[in-house]
Amino acid sequence: MIVVKTAAALLATYAITAAMRRRAASLRHAVLAAGFAIVCALPLLERTAPGWGGSLAPEIASLPQVSANDASILRVVWYAGAAIGLLLIAVGAGRIASLRRTAVPIDARRQALAEEVVAEFGVRRPVVFLETARASMPMTSGLLRPAVFVPYQGREWSDDTLRAVLRHEVAHVVRGDWAVQLIVAAITRVFWFDPVMWMASRRLRMEGERACDDAVLNLGVDGGDYATQIVTVARTISGRAHFALAPSAAGRGGFVDRIAAALDPAIDRTPLSVCALMLVAVAFIAAAIPLAGFGEPASQPEPSLLAVQRDILRRFGGEQRRVSISADDVSFRKSRIEGRVELLAYLNTDGSVSAVRILEPVHPDLASAAKSIVRQWRREPALVRGVPVEIPLRMTVDFRR
Repeated sequence: MIVVKTAAALLATYAITAAMRRRAASLRHAVLAAGFAIVCALPLLERTAPGWGGSLAPEIASLPQVSANDASILRVVWYAGAAIGLLLIAVGAGRIASLRRTAVPIDARRQALAEEVVAEFGVRRPVVFLETARASMPMTSGLLRPAVFVPYQGREWSDDTLRAVLRHEVAHVVRGDWAVQLIVAAITRVFWFDPVMWMASRRLRMEGERACDDAVLNLGVDGGDYATQIVTVARTISGRAHFALAPSAAGRGGFVDRIAAALDPAIDRTPLSVCALMLVAVAFIAAAIPLAGFGEPASQPEPSLLAVQRDILRRFGGEQRRVSISADDVSFRKSRIEGRVELLAYLNTDGSVSAVRILEPVHPDLASAAKSIVRQWRREPALVRGVPVEIPLRMTVDFRR
């Protein structure tokens, strides 16, 4: 059922962002991030959210019908794919750590430009600017001590192009896109079989790039000049980035959409405000709780102690529940004695049986043997709110030849 819920959450989020195409990219990115947050929260919320829709859930969860054996096989395949995906993320993180160790600081001219950009955005955290030949495009990594990687091809860029690139990457730092993308990558690998996850993940990455472009344009940069600088960067990079965990200037396929957006003066470039963020958070809570509770049994009022005791007596004692024990004694077989002995006893708090009483007349040897067997019998005690209680128990011992 969790698979159905996660797919529904992401599909609804994807549809909402598609309907918000004229709104700011920063808001669409926040909505998509909230959708992935719902996916993260669902396993926990299912334990606490009020249940509803229990009659509909089995029908939905059973589509398509699979046998228990097939379900076990599918579960193994799911877990294996998720393990491989998470392992690849760990490998990618190791490669980024290696990249950071081998990269060198940028030269003094570019460092001066970088410090100007950091001051423009008011970043208080220390940001390291590094040059590397192992990355084919600019990218950002890290949360508390972020690093901006500039490819060695950037030496050919003009000051205006370099400033535009650095502004875009520092915008990633300000927005915390590295942490968001890392979490989304992990969720996508866990649900690797769900195409909705991959679509939403790709859309979130693209909206993050668009939001950073908007942050650069909000500094007063001309849209036409910025589009020209994006084209310059696209011409100088080669290949594709192999560090998917690090937010970057996007691959070649994303440059076309970014250029078109930069040249469109009608696009809303409003940065994400605290008020808008709060509204998204409220919407996240309003959507997550009902979705988590769907298909779960409705909560019942806590029963009283007397009601619990009555329920235990009903399930364990009297005529409604019998405990049957079969005995095969050699001496009885030889003497051709057989029969059924009905007894009433008490199940003690330690799981032992006491106060054994024969209910119906039987052969004395059978009665004696039955009492001996019952007194040696053990089972789990009955519990009332976790506390063992003593209950009456009706038992049957069958002696067969």
